[in-house]
Amino acid sequence: MRLITLILLFVGTAAQAKVELWENYVYYPVNASTKQELIAATAAHTPIKKDGLSDIADSSYAIQWRFYVKDWNRQCRIDTYVTDLRIEVTLPKLQVSTTEVQDLWARWYPNLLRHEMKHVAIAKKAANDIDDALRSLGSKANCKVLEQEANALANAILAKAKEAQLAYDKETRYGETEGASLQSL
Repeated sequence: MRLITLILLFVGTAAQAKVELWENYVYYPVNASTKQELIAATAAHTPIKKDGLSDIADSSYAIQWRFYVKDWNRQCRIDTYVTDLRIEVTLPKLQVSTTEVQDLWARWYPNLLRHEMKHVAIAKKAANDIDDALRSLGSKANCKVLEQEANALANAILAKAKEAQLAYDKETRYGETEGASLQSL
């Protein structure tokens, strides 16, 4: 009975958290009568500008983590923590078009959306990995060392996610191999 009490006491004091997720979808209007007009409209109306270039879709994210340490019997542990993930997906929205453009849209848009959702999945995995890493950190004799280790671990996971995002775009040529490019249709 004493062992069960000790186990319950330990489980009850272990850090518990989950990723807090905020997702926002932003749509910009496009109107077109032909494929060439659709290409021109997405380029002209996109709000996405990076390094002087424009993209027709984007999945941006920010991952932040906060944790509080507590000294228990000269051992420092993470007491509580929170991992936040904020995602914003920007996509075109067809408003006025012809049957030709609607058919093209029906073939193309699901591929574009699927490509962006893969970027979202990479971000969600990174946030969950950070959350898991913070939860699994053991105790240290020094709280400063624990804080440094926790931040280094989270930053390494974040860097790996950024590499995965770039590798995915390189592998798919920014979605072209998945049919997410209007030019490839």
